[in-house]
Amino acid sequence: ELGLVDVAFADASSTYLVALGAGGEDALDDRGALRRLLSLAGVQTPCAQVRPAGLDQTNSAVVVDETYVLKLYRRIEPGPGIEAELLQELERASFTSTPRLRGRLDHGGATLAIVTDYVAALGDGWDLTAAALRRGDWEWLPERAGRLRPATA
Repeated sequence: ELGLVDVAFADASSTYLVALGAGGEDALDDRGALRRLLSLAGVQTPCAQVRPAGLDQTNSAVVVDETYVLKLYRRIEPGPGIEAELLQELERASFTSTPRLRGRLDHGGATLAIVTDYVAALGDGWDLTAAALRRGDWEWLPERAGRLRPATA
């Protein structure tokens, strides 16, 4: 079950996505509901392995079968999701340094969820830089920083 809930505050209102499994639990904790969400987004996978993708204050994301990341947007903004649109444009431009968008779930013109490739990381830039500096590898950061400009140009 997917529900859009409008919440009114003193000075504004917001719409939130609630995704529930068959027993009323979060859909990301129910393998059948998770398979259905992925299917609605255009992705078929058995959901044999599922784990949280990390901490996110506003969205929920899981790694599925070490192949995909499903991200549910919990606070729904009107219009197409910026992240999905950006990933599509980067793919059209043959940019290969971001995960590929594999599917999306839209409703009423708003993006509710996206599915991307899962890309295993060695860590974030800060941790990798700090580790290199602890090793005394002073060239690690300049070598990689030099790659940023052409990759993001």
